[in-house]
Amino acid sequence: MSRAGRRPMAQRFDEYYRCYPMVMAPGPERPDLNYGSKIFLPPSALDKVSKLHVQWPLLLEIINGEKGKHSHAGVLEFVAEEGRAYLPQWMMETLGLDVGDLIQVKTTSLELAKLVKLQPQSVNFLEITDPKAVLEKAFRNFATLTKGDTFNFEYNDEIYYVAVLDVKPETTKMGVSMIETDVSVDFAPPVGYVEPERQPKGSGTSTPMSNRGGAPAGGILHHQGTMSQAIGYQSLAPSTLSAGPTNFSGEGQRLVIKKGSKTSTPLKASTPDSTASAAPVAIPHPAQCEWAHATSATGQQALLWLRDQAIQNSRGEGRGPKGIKPAEIRWPGPKPPRSVLETQGK
Repeated sequence: MSRAGRRPMAQRFDEYYRCYPMVMAPGPERPDLNYGSKIFLPPSALDKVSKLHVQWPLLLEIINGEKGKHSHAGVLEFVAEEGRAYLPQWMMETLGLDVGDLIQVKTTSLELAKLVKLQPQSVNFLEITDPKAVLEKAFRNFATLTKGDTFNFEYNDEIYYVAVLDVKPETTKMGVSMIETDVSVDFAPPVGYVEPERQPKGSGTSTPMSNRGGAPAGGILHHQGTMSQAIGYQSLAPSTLSAGPTNFSGEGQRLVIKKGSKTSTPLKASTPDSTASAAPVAIPHPAQCEWAHATSATGQQALLWLRDQAIQNSRGEGRGPKGIKPAEIRWPGPKPPRSVLETQGK
């Protein structure tokens, strides 16, 4: 037979197998085999590919011709029974395969992945504190990724499903190699994720200043101070000082007290009232003046006014301010403050 009549030697592995899930593979149970993109083939497949000039590591295209779907995988072991191939469960679901369906397996070559866009299939994925580290570990079991795949991985006893939305570089095979490559990962919002509503600015619960008429904290300030307002000075003082005749009538007079002196020197002299009594005058203690001792500034002003009125009314019979004796002005009740005792000469 001439050379022209010989069949050329096949340079590509291309076989058909019945597919089964990894849980049915021979040997001890290995649940972790479901979390990756590597399959089991029979030993005869190794014998065939070893005679071919194929690129290693071996990459395969898995085709479901009946439904027109395909994906890509690597080979983990050549331990399957003859005529069988064992696939991860997620790959069978992606290809729409049932147990025992016929698949086509052939060698292929893929570009190294540069970028993959993923979409978690549950919002539970957001609970992973470091998804980058988790995916780096999960991808150690993946030889390939194909656009349209929905793979899964296990983390903290929970299984997460992730869809592959896109891969780069983009080729007609729609797959990339994940072996020894630096790949960037982009995430789409998880399925079922709802963006939280943002409250518009100014929708807080604080009370606008206009509702209080621009008043500062603590209430409206009085021109004489908040203490004066609190004790009602404006309503008490006019009625006390100018409402009708009092026992203390006459012109007020301010005294200048020299320390160590027993007498008071008036700044302004006035004509003594001959009808005034020379009897000792009792000046109310600040504790007895409810409106006088409420605040120090107001109480001192009221005290000075009462003292001046008492002195004027005690000037009768030639006993004017210069002649008044400190002992004649006494305080009922507790001992007065030191400043007042100095005024009276103690």
